Amino acid sequence: MKTVNGLLVPNTPATVVWQNSERFHPMYKKYVVSADLSVAYAAKLAGFRPIEIYRYAEVLLIYAEASARLSGGNASGDALDALNQVKRRAMGLPYNTPNATVDVTSATADQIVTEKGWELAGEHGKRWWDLVRTETVAKVAAHRDPTEQSPLAISPAAITWKQYIAPIPYAAITSSKLTQNPDGFKIK
Repeated sequence: MKTVNGLLVPNTPATVVWQNSERFHPMYKKYVVSADLSVAYAAKLAGFRPIEIYRYAEVLLIYAEASARLSGGNASGDALDALNQVKRRAMGLPYNTPNATVDVTSATADQIVTEKGWELAGEHGKRWWDLVRTETVAKVAAHRDPTEQSPLAISPAAITWKQYIAPIPYAAITSSKLTQNPDGFKIK
């Protein structure tokens, strides 16, 4: 769908070959709010970003990572089982039946975060906050394809620990004696 004079109209054709798209790389669609404005939002034009949903696979991966981090960085026991359930389901196998062709016998917390990135690909903002939380934005951005047509706001080489410190919200500063994080990223 696209907006024309404030109205939603179907794209013609409905899909575009990725090489001809505005972003010049493959994209795909997951669950979105209905494009029929009479269904929701009382006829107000709304964005069509994916809805924030926590799927069971995401909960399993959050658990697996947290458990691995509590165990010194390596998954074991229930954490490995949680990770393997996600891997089995992704391969179209019964998720509760162990399968030696898919199951891993060891995984680090960082490997689980990577698996979570693949599992949640295209789900708005999920990967970004994992990269910020683990302070790996620069590492991942450095591996981008140099022909990528979606520019980054900041060069991977320019990312330092200061970009991982969020500013204190304006409302919190004005309603208290707090001062802005001097080293946090700056709002231009």
